[in-house]
Amino acid sequence: MASAWRATVPITPQMIRVVVKELQTRRAYISSALIASHLRRCYPIDNDPNALKKELNEKLNCAVSVGLIARCGDDKYSIPTLRQQASLDKTAFTAFWNTFYRSSKNYLYPQIRRPQEEWQLYEF
Repeated sequence: MASAWRATVPITPQMIRVVVKELQTRRAYISSALIASHLRRCYPIDNDPNALKKELNEKLNCAVSVGLIARCGDDKYSIPTLRQQASLDKTAFTAFWNTFYRSSKNYLYPQIRRPQEEWQLYEF
């Protein structure tokens, strides 16, 4: 009896680079929809469209920020050329902090409010 359970793996930036490299032999720029369909065919990933779109967008941003792929428009990606790789001015350290800041923007500076009674202590 066939089981409905299927093991899935998370998408990694390296998987995205491999897919873009494979698809770039046929096209100059690769869209995220084409990347998603290729990932569904070749890797055991989650088939839920909303979850896949969210995870893919996060990993695409991560892959672009560390220089594995290059963004060439709104929804166009390619493998960076040697000139693009040489002109990347962000180091891996800077890319990490940019990704960290984007992912935790709401948690870095929480709003701290004092109770009203405490404000009255400081009135002159």
